Amino acid sequence: MTEQRAAWLDDPDMRNARLRRHVEIVKEARPEIAVDSDDPAEMQYMHRRGAILVRDTDLPRVQSIVPGDVERSLINGVTLYRPRDSDIEAVLTQIDTELGVGVATPDHALHVTISGLCPATEPEGVDLPPLPGVNADQASDGTGVLVSVVDTGFLPSVAEDARHRWLAGVRGDEERVRPPYIRPFEGHGTFVAGIVRCLAPKADVRVEGFLRHGGTIFESEIVTQLDEALNHVPDIISLSGGTLTRNNLPPLSFEVFWENRLRHYKGTVLVAAAG
Repeated sequence: MTEQRAAWLDDPDMRNARLRRHVEIVKEARPEIAVDSDDPAEMQYMHRRGAILVRDTDLPRVQSIVPGDVERSLINGVTLYRPRDSDIEAVLTQIDTELGVGVATPDHALHVTISGLCPATEPEGVDLPPLPGVNADQASDGTGVLVSVVDTGFLPSVAEDARHRWLAGVRGDEERVRPPYIRPFEGHGTFVAGIVRCLAPKADVRVEGFLRHGGTIFESEIVTQLDEALNHVPDIISLSGGTLTRNNLPPLSFEVFWENRLRHYKGTVLVAAAG
């Protein structure tokens, strides 16, 4: 850990200032994002303005007490709903009280980093060998394994550079960057693909470009993409995203995704960022 990062962790004023700035970056990229506090440094979660998620089985009950409009059905089992009352916290509190906690939740915003968003600018250009180093154990080199990296996309020019030979053959959705500046969170998908390839150099790695807007994506969007990703039957899905949630409950759409889809794919493992 660098001294600069250690100072950032130890100084609450510096941490809060960074957090406020990164919330600004996220909101600039996705203006429909809202936070549950006037001060982003005190927020519990980020979410889509004016929308909630509801289980399909509970939708009639929710509609009976909260007038609104169905925006769209997501995966089988969960719906994106737009209450006519724009105060989402008040709407959810009413649903919690009358129908039970967890019947409806915000459409949370996921981010490529979870706790405190991101403490640094990334990526930074360095000419160093990979860490961890490239795995030389043929018994665990990833042969025959398909890994889907759900992230910001992929930078083919990095893989074409002879200095990054471990990335040769990685494919995916190309990430568009605008030189000469590296903007916050650009290149994150290429970074994660590099970690996968160092640990499993023979793995077939594809990077999905889903978290393109300031490193964020809404829960309703990512769960639809994960549902589609299962059609390719990957062995591993690496999800570079997480979120802090209202009342610290599991994201509703992920619960439904597990119940109705993922648990039926016995050969697929979903690995998500842990903070």
